[in-house]
Amino acid sequence: MGSLAHIFPAAAHVIPAISEALASWDVAIAAEASCTLYKFENEENYLHVYHSRTILEVNGALHLLALLNYLDVSTQTSTLKLLCCLSINVPESNLLAQAGVLKALESMTRTAVLSQNIELKNNVMDAIAKLEFYQSGSHGNSSTKGT
Repeated sequence: MGSLAHIFPAAAHVIPAISEALASWDVAIAAEASCTLYKFENEENYLHVYHSRTILEVNGALHLLALLNYLDVSTQTSTLKLLCCLSINVPESNLLAQAGVLKALESMTRTAVLSQNIELKNNVMDAIAKLEFYQSGSHGNSSTKGT
């Protein structure tokens, strides 16, 4: 899936389907969807900003926040990676603000998951900084609608 994620421009049909799996009652399926979406979302992918917006449009942020409640370190790690990518790629999105992603990321800074993973902790701190900047209106255009 990783190689396809880098070259597959028709992901407009694939991303929403995978994003729907984030809402699965089966945590293993939701966590796997999170890992798969990360491959589309990661900055190595040329279309990462487009994919980020698509994930947000299908309530991806809300589903990811629900996944953070699971105590499984692997699930929390993959979920945080994807939330960070969303926050860094499209910090101006009102959907991130409405879902409460900033508050969730801030609360995760005090967890064992981040104390054990310095790279992830740095990504979370970068995501928080971007969200704070855009949500405070400091960027000069706080009227961004939707994504």
